[in-house]
Amino acid sequence: MKQIIGVMLLFCLPLSIVFAQNSLPLEDLSGWQDQAGNWRIVGKVMPTNPKKKEPIQATSSKKKKRKKKKGAKVEDSSPVMASSEQLFQAYMDQRSLENNKEHEHAHGESLNFQAGQGILLNINNDSMKSPLLSSWEHGDLELSCEVLLPKGSNSGIYLHGRYEVQLFDSWGVGNPSFSDMGGIFRNWSNTPGNIYRGKAPNSNPSKAPGLWQKLHLLFQAPRFDENGKKIKNAKLVFVDLNGVRIHQNVEIPLPTGGPISNKEVPKGPLMIQGDHGAVAFRNITYTDLKETQVSVKDVSYDVFEGEFLLIEDYEKLAPVRSGKSALIDGSLSGLEDNFGMVIQGNLLVEEARDYRLYFMQRGGALLEIDGKAVVDYQKRDAWDNTSINIRLEKGEHPFKIYYYKSTGWMPTGLGLRIKASDTYEKSLHSYDSYPTKNRMVSPIHVESGSDNRILRGFLDFNGDRKQRLTHTIAVGSPTGVHYIFDPKTAHVVCAWKGDFVDATPMWHDRGDGSFRPRGAALYTFSGPALALTSTDEESPGFDYYPADFKSMGYTYLPSKQGIRFDFSLDGKKGNVQVKAYDGFHSLIYKVELAETNPRKSAFYKIAEGKNIEFLDSGMYAVDDFSYFIRIVNQEHAKGFIKKVDGKYILYAPLKNGKLYFDQIW
Repeated sequence: MKQIIGVMLLFCLPLSIVFAQNSLPLEDLSGWQDQAGNWRIVGKVMPTNPKKKEPIQATSSKKKKRKKKKGAKVEDSSPVMASSEQLFQAYMDQRSLENNKEHEHAHGESLNFQAGQGILLNINNDSMKSPLLSSWEHGDLELSCEVLLPKGSNSGIYLHGRYEVQLFDSWGVGNPSFSDMGGIFRNWSNTPGNIYRGKAPNSNPSKAPGLWQKLHLLFQAPRFDENGKKIKNAKLVFVDLNGVRIHQNVEIPLPTGGPISNKEVPKGPLMIQGDHGAVAFRNITYTDLKETQVSVKDVSYDVFEGEFLLIEDYEKLAPVRSGKSALIDGSLSGLEDNFGMVIQGNLLVEEARDYRLYFMQRGGALLEIDGKAVVDYQKRDAWDNTSINIRLEKGEHPFKIYYYKSTGWMPTGLGLRIKASDTYEKSLHSYDSYPTKNRMVSPIHVESGSDNRILRGFLDFNGDRKQRLTHTIAVGSPTGVHYIFDPKTAHVVCAWKGDFVDATPMWHDRGDGSFRPRGAALYTFSGPALALTSTDEESPGFDYYPADFKSMGYTYLPSKQGIRFDFSLDGKKGNVQVKAYDGFHSLIYKVELAETNPRKSAFYKIAEGKNIEFLDSGMYAVDDFSYFIRIVNQEHAKGFIKKVDGKYILYAPLKNGKLYFDQIW
């Protein structure tokens, strides 16, 4: 009798085993070939800081008049004290000028660095500008790394030393080309049949210069027959930049510009361009992949009709039909619901080693290998994906799958995949048994439109259902930069650039009330942003909601100036105004609060991270250079950094009831 246990049973290996990529330690350059001296291992990098900007000031168009001696009148050009609106507008005007200049890319800046380990750095000059080649060669490769580029810089990663994925400061580019961040570069041949024009990324989720960006790709090497003739082109299976897929299944028929050789080969070194600008790398991991040498054979199946609650309800019945199959195939029942199946056969393992199995089910199921239960989840409406670690010796291993379903609202689905630490994941089931793109419904997307758009709903902070925020407001901007504001805490909890939101989980069927950002989401923090303290306290706490805080709604501002979120604190009115800056990953904030009780001081929490660093440029680098904060009216409000429970927070007093700052990523 097989009973419901609803858990997975493991054997041979503990669950703690992790199939991880190889990590380049970056303690020295021993994994790389000799180079000209422009490459080194360091402990920290920082963008070179331009001359520190003076606080933004705005002057009135009115001019005072003063008297010369003897009564002559002259104009006094000294500035008149600007209103808060003039100051804010002056700031927005200056940001516009700076962003236009920042993206000219005339010359790339360099990077400052500190001694240590963990970061691979290139700083080239006219005499030292060699590429960096790995001392090892790869075939198919899965590669992950973080990369940092200063303003205007340019580099590239060459798979096999021949196919370049471009690294470029492309912050704010609206229509990226092959030469922008993540693009597949072209070659420069004019010979017919030997021309490759490159491939632009599907979108531009690149961050601002001076910030760490995440790159993850899977490369398939070209294939050759026994005579050395190429029979399949090199291919990028995917490229993800900052969590956004920018390439999918893109063939590269020829080497791109600047390769080590135009002759294509099964294996080659990894190469990083070193002559076009400064660049830094960290957390480099890779896996040289090969095919998984496991298959199924002698597969047969029996089908039973009926509404079954447990496997014991049908395992001793006579099947209504039976047959054989090349693969595991739950669709061979021929039914959508009220059926049971027994599928059995042998796993043919050509190499003894540790494997990871992925078992997918829509309905109840039991998986046995070598007579032992490895997954047992008997529930007729189960919807589960289970992964287990298992040791398989070379040879044949009998398997048996019991699968049944008695719930009409869900589609059938049964799948089994397998991989080792250095192999591709291989499906042992047919496509119809568990389609990879099996959607219950078409996605419901909301676009931002030509003006600011509001959508209220729930947000799973950092994608975690356990951190669900229930009063959030998504604001879609025509600039393409969007954010989610939490009125309960009076600050932006998430921001991104790209498409607006996916409202499928909110609006499909009964829905669960939540939406999801459609882009590389930057999450800030989820706690309160406002605090009131006694006037002699310079270190406020932000671990509570002030009892006298109340959200008061929001207001559309004219001329696409953004949204103003109103609140009251200590009985006084206040607001947070947020504007998405056109074309760049940037939000402009204005926080205002009417004068509070003279015995209390108001503070606003701006950022939170595992570290926060004040830079010479006057900006703050948050969470290990994940994004920048710039406090604008520093003559009125100075930022403070405080460590709380292992995290750092950046906050500032609302001096004169005002605080302006910029969030850049």
